[in-house]
Order: sequence, then C-alpha cells, then structure tokens
Amino acid sequence: GLDLRVFEGFRSRVRQNKLYNNGKNVTKVKGGGSYHNYGLAVDIVFYNKNGEPSWSENHDWGQLGAIGKQVGLKWGGDFKSISDRSHLEYHPGINMREIQNVYRLKGLKGVWDLVSEKGEE
Repeated sequence: GLDLRVFEGFRSRVRQNKLYNNGKNVTKVKGGGSYHNYGLAVDIVFYNKNGEPSWSENHDWGQLGAIGKQVGLKWGGDFKSISDRSHLEYHPGINMREIQNVYRLKGLKGVWDLVSEKGEE
C-alpha cells in the first residue's frame, strides 16, 4: 500500500502569501488565488521510513494522481505551469474567478454551497 497522509488542506490567505513570498517554487499564486484558500484543495504526501513527509521522486506519485482522478479530483501532476504532484483539488465546472466572486458576496459557505450544487449536477 501507499503510506500517505494529508500535509495541508485549508490554507489561510496569510499562509498562502507567506508561501508565495518564499519563492515561486512553492506556489505561483497569492492569497485568494489558491483552491486551498477555499477548502477545495489538499496536499497529500508520502511518508518515509522515519515517519517524515517526503516529496522524493522515488514515490509513486502517478498512483496518487490516478486514485484522485478516479474520485473526480484534479491532480497537480497534470498542471502545465507547475508540477505539483502532491496536490489534489475539487471544483466541478467552476473556475477560480467564479469562486472568488461568490466568496466576496457570500463568504466561504457560499463557495461550498456552489460546489455542492455543481457537484450534484
């Protein structure tokens, strides 16, 4: 089996900006521009034999991506701009601009209501 654990799910805008300011190799978007900021993304990582998170090339990231896609998630390993193999996200038929607009008007609950509605279509 795969020894996987959630490394990060919901991410505040403050944390997103901190990661952004640390360098573009972590994230290319500022706070409010990541699906993590709306609770719609998760980073899942492998753990090594010492019980520490590992992003090593030796892990079967393709299998993680395949499992995620089987259940309707988008996998960061398929991204064109940056390969983010630990990243999975869910936003059925909704783009970031739409999510940001709903968030401004109705907050996080409004975003989740929209995602639930679209996911049931």
